[in-house]
Amino acid sequence: MISLKYILAIKTLKKGDIPSVKAEFTRLFKIYGIPDIIRSDNGPPFASMQSLWGLTKLSVWWLSLGIKLDRIQPGKPYQNGAHERMHRDMARELQQEIVGNITLFQNLFDKWRIEFNRERPHEALNMKTPEQVYVKSDRKFDPYADLLIAYPFGFKQRHVNDRGYINYNGNLIMVGNPFNGFNIGIKKESHSLSIWFGKNMLGVIDQNLFLINSQDDSYKVHKPRKVAKKRYPSPAA
Repeated sequence: MISLKYILAIKTLKKGDIPSVKAEFTRLFKIYGIPDIIRSDNGPPFASMQSLWGLTKLSVWWLSLGIKLDRIQPGKPYQNGAHERMHRDMARELQQEIVGNITLFQNLFDKWRIEFNRERPHEALNMKTPEQVYVKSDRKFDPYADLLIAYPFGFKQRHVNDRGYINYNGNLIMVGNPFNGFNIGIKKESHSLSIWFGKNMLGVIDQNLFLINSQDDSYKVHKPRKVAKKRYPSPAA
């Protein structure tokens, strides 16, 4: 996890499943606070192209904490350039020292992270080190925040069951398994019913089919930016 080039953690997890990743994010949030935005690619465990809105249990948890999602466009890793560059540097510098099971080398990764943060100035940071410019978030982590989602007057609150459905006026509406256990808000608009998760409008309910017409980017304040690829002249030019 990297912020303003400051690396919060390089963790070799025994499992890459959502509970293990969530536990590591919980540890980091307790230390560094809650970020406003998390940028990620479109793969698991951060995103899933198999679900509505491309959300997973991990990214729904982020939303429940008030974190906005910033996904790069599929197949364009250069939109997350600082992160990709860090991976390349780490691989180049450590590949000769790592043999066998990568989880046995956590101390090596910790040492590299500390050196990167404290001793390496960056041109993008006016030749300062990441540690010199990084500031913790002033948003404190509340481990119970995901259980406290409530909706104001004018909303009808519904609980998402363990199969990903809500019951609205006797009709089952699929919201999705990533929302299991959370409360969803339904608001009657002038000519429609909108469905919300916290402060994020997820879409509109089709009142004939009782399906959700999703708005894929509704939970994002940060749309993927178009970043021009660097072009270099060919040798023949």
